[in-house]
Amino acid sequence: MSNADIGNPGAILFSETLTQYKGVNNLNLAGNRIGDEGATALAKAIQGCVKLQVLCLSFNRIGDVGAKEIARLVEKHPTLRLLNLDGNLITDVGVSLLLGALSTNPRGLDICIALTSNPVKRISTKSLENLAKSAATVKTLSTRGVTLGQLLKMYAQGCSDGTIEPETTTTSDVALDIIVPASAAARQSHAEVFGSGNARPMNFVIHAWNGLFRDLVRAIASHATRDPNPSLDLKDPLWVFDAFGYKEKSYFIDVFCVNQHATLNSMRRFGLDDPSTFHIGDSSCQIDKFHLIAEQIQNRNGRVLVVVDYDNLVLSRILCIKEVHQAICSDPSKVDVSFCRLPSFPYDKMFTPVENCKASCCDDMDRILEEVEDDRGGHVAFDKDVVEFMTSSISAKYQEKIQALMPKEIRGIANNNE
Repeated sequence: MSNADIGNPGAILFSETLTQYKGVNNLNLAGNRIGDEGATALAKAIQGCVKLQVLCLSFNRIGDVGAKEIARLVEKHPTLRLLNLDGNLITDVGVSLLLGALSTNPRGLDICIALTSNPVKRISTKSLENLAKSAATVKTLSTRGVTLGQLLKMYAQGCSDGTIEPETTTTSDVALDIIVPASAAARQSHAEVFGSGNARPMNFVIHAWNGLFRDLVRAIASHATRDPNPSLDLKDPLWVFDAFGYKEKSYFIDVFCVNQHATLNSMRRFGLDDPSTFHIGDSSCQIDKFHLIAEQIQNRNGRVLVVVDYDNLVLSRILCIKEVHQAICSDPSKVDVSFCRLPSFPYDKMFTPVENCKASCCDDMDRILEEVEDDRGGHVAFDKDVVEFMTSSISAKYQEKIQALMPKEIRGIANNNE
């Protein structure tokens, strides 16, 4: 029924028929002026067509609203093999939804979704030819994790040999001085080289590379043990006996789980390209898919951990604050916040408006600000979402830390008074 000019009314009629006749395995409705209303109706009806293998909706007028319902179809459909959405009105928002759904479907790597000739800005044309390749990258990364035990061991070793100074060494320093050299021979991520036997991560960590590495390790140790101020000394009984298996808890931390050899461009500061690295938007690029990795971890009942370092850098770096916003928009109930010090007052002074955040290069800044304006309701709405969530987290966490720092006698009196 391609090029039959049926429009939304015809698509809705088709949908009504499909709820009764569910044996269709190939449906071609290309070039029919079908918009979001018709696409939504079709996607809902096709959920019950358990033999469908090919769905062609190319050269219609489907936008992000229709793509959202189609993504729900892709997420669980048992037999779909080819979905053609070339030549529609789907933007980066819709593509992200479809890619997330494809990554969730256990058969995702066998489903081809084509999205060329759509108004997409941040994904390469080559990647849009088949989203399955990008989904494969997401699935692979979502299984990589570094354990708390490995972090503690690295921190202890670094402090011992002088490569880590607790008060000055940043996570970026650790990446360049320890992680990259250690994995250089294999040209793989640290997690692939040294953590192939680690469990799948159940936590996705958002942190600032220019924050202290000590803050990152302490925040993760606190999150794993629920102790607000855990020791980082491996000789401490907490780690020696480790009765609850804290050291085996696995976390996705980009500096360990991403292949830095395919990411770090040593010529970037000079405005030059490095042919050995993957560009943003490529199907094999790893650093532009963090929100999808976080979603995969949350889908298996995992959580997102926001590490607010001592200087609140995570809330002033544009890449970090973008990840925070994506996590709270996805499912705020599965987002934890760890503060490395008691938050200062007033609350709103802690936050940097997204327009004033810093970035490693102008391209990152321009790209993310454009995304905020196009996809996130503008910078005012973006800032409001982050401030409201972080303020609510501060209110609870602040009281917890105050309680933890109180002498036991005073803490008991305070609890009794409550």
